[in-house]
Amino acid sequence: MLILVDGAQGGQDINTIIDPQANFWNVIIQRLTSFGLTRKQVQVIWFKEAEGNPSDTAFATYPDSLKNKYKKALQIEKNKFPNTKLAYLSSRIYAGYASTQLNPEPFAYYSGWSVKRLIEDQLNGDSTLAYTGANPRVPWLAWGPYLWADGTTPRSDGLTWICPDDYNSDGTHPSNPTGRQKVANLLFNFFTTDSTTVPWFLNQTTTGISDFNHGQIKILPGPANKVFLVLSDAILEQVSVYNMTGQNILNVAPAKNEISIDLNNFLNGIYFIKATTNRNSVTQKVIIQ
Repeated sequence: MLILVDGAQGGQDINTIIDPQANFWNVIIQRLTSFGLTRKQVQVIWFKEAEGNPSDTAFATYPDSLKNKYKKALQIEKNKFPNTKLAYLSSRIYAGYASTQLNPEPFAYYSGWSVKRLIEDQLNGDSTLAYTGANPRVPWLAWGPYLWADGTTPRSDGLTWICPDDYNSDGTHPSNPTGRQKVANLLFNFFTTDSTTVPWFLNQTTTGISDFNHGQIKILPGPANKVFLVLSDAILEQVSVYNMTGQNILNVAPAKNEISIDLNNFLNGIYFIKATTNRNSVTQKVIIQ
């Protein structure tokens, strides 16, 4: 059963929560307790944080400074909630209308770069961001929904941020209901469509060939840990597995519509499964842990 617990708290900026003794963490534990949950039941988090009243406007230095604070907060989170496996990171919404110095532009925009660089550091093997092995320091990190758009200029998916409709009077926080609904829609769309969230958010782990559109291939979690199902309405000609460095570590020629790929003999981590038919080719990232 999936239970969502809101950990957001007013005034708790990144400089506050990087103290492991901050009351912010106690409040989260209290909220878990009110749902009858314990710290050890937390498995997934959505992380969005900002710095209150930042002053360093230099792109050369600020994103890395904020990135390092994000890292510390996520290390604390992993220590307090040791079974957290996945963390989805998001930037701030557009802050070009801000009437205070709480977190104006360019800092809201810079937060997206901090997220990007933190994920890159984990991908590049930073030991302080280890998510597997004997001493994992943080959860596996990934992009969550990207919330920033350049004001009234629509981005590729049409998202805009309009003042005053989408903002409170400070020009910083999203309004209720318009601005908050935009954030909620972005969150919902992400968690109901991303390949790493659908299995646990929607509890969709099986499908039938009759559900497929013409030429479609699906790669889904299987009935057992570290097993994945590759399904297609056309004959699967080849299924390959690659590790994060792009090394091809497994090739199978199924010559049928479905096959189970067992990764139990591989180390925990991120892999890519590529499935090919005479109509289509799909590559999907999977996690074994």
